[in-house]
Amino acid sequence: MLIGQFSESYPPVMDGVGEVVYDYVHELRRLGDDCYAIVSGGEGSLEYDKKVGDEKVLRSIMHVIPMISPYGYTKIRKEVKDKVASLDFDIVHAHSPFMMGRYAIKTARKKNIPIVMTFHSQFKKDIKRVVKSEFITNLVLKYVVHSFKMADYVWAVSDGAAKMLESYGFSGKVETVRNFCKFTLPSEEERLKLREEGRAYLKVDNGPVALFVGQQRKEKNLDLVLSAMKILKEEGFYCTLVSVGSGPDAEKYNRIADEYKIKDRVIFTGSIKDRDLLKRIYASSDLFTFPSTYDTAGLVIMEAASCSVPSLLIKNATCAEGTRKDENVFISEENPEKYAAEMKRIFSDDELRLKVGRNAQESIYRSKEDAARDVRARYEKIIKEYNAGH
Repeated sequence: MLIGQFSESYPPVMDGVGEVVYDYVHELRRLGDDCYAIVSGGEGSLEYDKKVGDEKVLRSIMHVIPMISPYGYTKIRKEVKDKVASLDFDIVHAHSPFMMGRYAIKTARKKNIPIVMTFHSQFKKDIKRVVKSEFITNLVLKYVVHSFKMADYVWAVSDGAAKMLESYGFSGKVETVRNFCKFTLPSEEERLKLREEGRAYLKVDNGPVALFVGQQRKEKNLDLVLSAMKILKEEGFYCTLVSVGSGPDAEKYNRIADEYKIKDRVIFTGSIKDRDLLKRIYASSDLFTFPSTYDTAGLVIMEAASCSVPSLLIKNATCAEGTRKDENVFISEENPEKYAAEMKRIFSDDELRLKVGRNAQESIYRSKEDAARDVRARYEKIIKEYNAGH
């Protein structure tokens, strides 16, 4: 198959959607398909592409808007338009309803081929955070819904995400196609070695380590974990929090750690793009703290599970969908005192923590190889159905 993956987000931007698209592209190629990434990127992304040397990344320039950095407005380059026009795609897949998604729709209609569009994100929260207006938010949501209505097939990364899209006003069929983890499963011997190397890198002792991986911004709810760490310190309970990522609130979180007098127990690593190093950091931790009620599906939860690290999630959060409390995850109310109490309980019961971590690896982890085979089979079915009806 000749496949086009359209996305606003793609490396060097390291967010969840960009990583999913990157793995779709490379795993489908590994299975024998010809797969192009038709994407956008900010300043320096074209130089990044030259360095990587992937001629099947067709990149347009994104003019980054500070309020939504690293995202913004994309103008499709003529070179990209010419190349896309010359390719006889069998199917295109859009991972955004905005400019690149509309470009994917236009491409599909011109070539009379099917288009799949995946709903990844809580757009309503993102939009309202920027425009601060219910009226304008609803106008933009109408644009989002219209994009999905123009797609031939609509996917969502979780059942909760599908319901969210429906709450925006979309009334068509939505299939749940879950995300996956790019880490391979380590043997127990390998996991222990990774753990040792990760702790050496972080310069932490053998005490309990909690980990957060994600963008440093309000929606991820890292404030709650920092508040819990303050409570634990006041109670005399020792543990270390490692926070990996960058974002608009990174400086604020550093200030909060100072104000809470927990700077000696919190390590802010900044963004880590080295996947091997990141895997070591996951393995070095005892508990993955992910208090987000924003995420539609947590790739990071799967990444932690790959290293047998259990996650502490928020009750009724979309990313906790399908999990089982005290079996393959831990669950807390969205409250600093209760979150702190749960962290203390988990760190004080090694047998339970290790059991939940092993169960997480067995039931939550999904490999990128399995996911790619599933997606490829879905594409083949879609193409067959589309061609039969056109």
